[in-house]
Amino acid sequence: MTYQPCHYSGGMVPRGMLAREEYAQRSYEGHPTSCTEKLCRWYDGTLKPLNVRLTCILADIYKAAWIDNTHKEELDRKVQSQRSESAREGLELLMSRGVEMRAMGPEDWRFLSTLCDRDVREQYARAWADEAVRRAYSGEADDDGPYAQDQQHPSRQRPFMHHCAKERGRMDRYVHAYLHGDPAQMGFRNVSLKAGRRADRMRPLVAGLESEILGKRKSAE
Repeated sequence: MTYQPCHYSGGMVPRGMLAREEYAQRSYEGHPTSCTEKLCRWYDGTLKPLNVRLTCILADIYKAAWIDNTHKEELDRKVQSQRSESAREGLELLMSRGVEMRAMGPEDWRFLSTLCDRDVREQYARAWADEAVRRAYSGEADDDGPYAQDQQHPSRQRPFMHHCAKERGRMDRYVHAYLHGDPAQMGFRNVSLKAGRRADRMRPLVAGLESEILGKRKSAE
């Protein structure tokens, strides 16, 4: 899957100024769709009775990994804060129901390449046969490989080569760490699903304390 299944978390805040003004005046009702709940119903009603396991293999973590203070505009923070919390709730819901979640790995990318045109399959096989590419994917290589000098920009590298493998490997390790809370692999994004849900559950308590403190302050004035 490109991202984790949505859970009342879809949609974006408009970019245009007039559209944003109109959007801000509407009461926030959340997104009406939850693919997570549909997937849970299908798993519980169809797969589980047949003793069939379901695994979601993710290429990326979308809104679930968003942090409130990274949004520059107040409107974005207001809307996406709730949607990122909903996305985390959806991931937790799937895993609690027995749906397995994991990151993409080398075998998954190899399988996807077999579904592509012949030239793509050949380019992928040729690249993956290069030990330097495999090392770049695994994080063992510190540079972009022997082609870094004659390729002035990563976009000019041949498909699936060192820079691509290096960045894809970083993302796959990050997704694994986010889902399963492996602090050794979190890197500069020291967040995880477990930590995010803990913060979500603390949010109402913090908001209540802030309201109480502000109320006492106004009474004192």
